[in-house]
Amino acid sequence: MSHCRYCNSTSFGSGCPHSPTKKHEHNGDEKKCEFCNSSSYGSGANKCR
Repeated sequence: MSHCRYCNSTSFGSGCPHSPTKKHEHNGDEKKCEFCNSSSYGSGANKCR
């Protein structure tokens, strides 16, 4: 499991106290979103928005 680069949490989404975007950002799988861990692209049902 990946961890947030700012606070080391395994959570995704908002709530990171140290991130400039206030969202957890992960250095994980390069094929998945660093903000929500989704493998989807585009605007559809994007968990990041």
